[in-house]
Amino acid sequence: MVDSRDISPDDLPDSSNPAEISAAERTVSALVAALRNFGLFPPDHASTINMLAGVHRSVVNFVDQFGDLCFEINKTKFMYDDHVIYDGSANDENPAYVMYRDGLRWLEFAKGVGEDELKTFFQTFHHYREMPDEPEDDLVSALWRL
Repeated sequence: MVDSRDISPDDLPDSSNPAEISAAERTVSALVAALRNFGLFPPDHASTINMLAGVHRSVVNFVDQFGDLCFEINKTKFMYDDHVIYDGSANDENPAYVMYRDGLRWLEFAKGVGEDELKTFFQTFHHYREMPDEPEDDLVSALWRL
C-alpha cells in the first residue's frame, strides 16, 4: 500500500495539455504585443482597429476551443496552468509588470468577451501604464469601476 506521504509532485501525471499551453502562449503573445503598441495610433485608426480585431479573434478562438482564458500575473510573468507563457523585464514596457505593480494577480477572458470590452480594457491599461509621481488612482481600481 502506498501512503500519500510517499508521493512527491514529480510522481503525479502531468495534467497539462501541450496544445492548450501553446495556444495560451500564442494568445497572450498577441495580447502583450497589442498592449505594448496600443496608443501608437488613434483608437479609430485602421492599424489599431485591425490589431484589436486580431487579439479579439485570438481570444475568442482560445475560449471556444479550451474554455476561459485565465492566467496568473507575477512580477514580470504571465503563468497559465503553472507554465510561464510570457516573461519580461521589470519596467513599464512589460504588461505583466504594470498589472502586478497595480495589484492585478490574475486576468480572465470568458466566452462572450466583445471587441468593445477589449478596446476599453486596452484604453484603460494604456492610461495607467506609466506611474505618475503622485498617483490618485490605479489600473485595478479603474477596472473595478468598469
